[in-house]
Amino acid sequence: MKTKLNSFAALLILVTIFSQLSAQTMKYVQITGMVYDQKRKAIENAQVFLASSALGAYTRGSGMFRIKNVPPGTYDLIVYKEGYGLRQFTVTVDASRKNNFNFRLKSKPPAAATVEGSAKDTKDHEKKVKKFREGFFSTTPNSYESKIINPEVLEFPEDNSASFKAAAQEPLVFENRALGYKVTYFLKEFEITINFTKYHGFTRFEELTAESGEEAHKWRLNRLKAFRGSPTHFFASLFENYLWQAKDNAVLKSEGFIVSMMLDRQHEGDEAYSLPTGSRSKSKPIDVNNYITRGDNESEFQLSFRQFWEITYTNELQEPEYLWHQGLDPNSRQRYKRVNRTGLSNYKGEISSGTLGDQKSLIKLTSESLTISTANNYNYDFLGVQVFDYWSWQGMADILPKEYTLAVARSEETALARSLNQEN
Repeated sequence: MKTKLNSFAALLILVTIFSQLSAQTMKYVQITGMVYDQKRKAIENAQVFLASSALGAYTRGSGMFRIKNVPPGTYDLIVYKEGYGLRQFTVTVDASRKNNFNFRLKSKPPAAATVEGSAKDTKDHEKKVKKFREGFFSTTPNSYESKIINPEVLEFPEDNSASFKAAAQEPLVFENRALGYKVTYFLKEFEITINFTKYHGFTRFEELTAESGEEAHKWRLNRLKAFRGSPTHFFASLFENYLWQAKDNAVLKSEGFIVSMMLDRQHEGDEAYSLPTGSRSKSKPIDVNNYITRGDNESEFQLSFRQFWEITYTNELQEPEYLWHQGLDPNSRQRYKRVNRTGLSNYKGEISSGTLGDQKSLIKLTSESLTISTANNYNYDFLGVQVFDYWSWQGMADILPKEYTLAVARSEETALARSLNQEN
């Protein structure tokens, strides 16, 4: 047992050092180019950004733009300007050459003027925005510090008892004062049903300016907390475990993850969504490396499995708000009918850590395999993975830019610990 612990610790040290050295030696590049209209006239103040990141820029009067500090890889690059709409491009950037791209936007006809609605219509819109907000941000602690700046852009097609949908012709903008970001979200789809909430679109992050050193420190802590135990954290750890060919899932365990396969649930629709925590007795630990193979090139890997995987994160307890979301009193574990989740922030009861368990989530693939690229911060098609339980509770208020990687989290954790030791 002593030898096993020493080997485990040695592997963890090697992985941490390797991650830090990789982050330090990576050659960052810049993306330059121009945005113009169909008459080749420069477009000023267009947004050009890498989707799901804080890497972006606005075009100058000449239509030129420059995005700095971009890790080599393949990205979805988004170009948007009001009156021209949005275009999506796939670009590959490489440290061995110049990365210059020019983009043409086509002007759109002006939208029809909106007719000012009655007070009743306004009240109905506010009610629907509140429902949208709950589905979009969820009810996590970070959601209460997130505010939609332009709710008027939201449109709500006639909903029915089975489905609630939302759309937006213009980008939705919100501020997340818990994590320190202004977020521009180009909504492509949003729907709430009795079984699930789903949405997707293109996201741009921009750093907010902290009003004090205390707020800046809060953002660092909250970002680290948001990353730890997240799907991004899990998949990065999963493939690092494979790259190191770590036995007994050693890298995953060092990051706080335990992976089991559910033996009594395969692809059976969405039944697992309502499967209560604690009732999944038929499961077994697995060696995750057995489910990963090399892809078409050195930077791509394929993950393939049919059954549900249960992911347990042991380094943090569940949030009390999650138990309320599940209709469970965190003090007594007594089940109630599903609570009004919009009132969760008013809960003031004392929470005993003994009533909160590990963070447990279920995942399944929506197709036979999932491709993940290590050349792009373990980028993968999020629509290829369906999540349930704890991860399904989290929302846009808990999302970080894709450049917040496992190496960044480890570095931040080290720096924060060093700062705390100096204070003591």
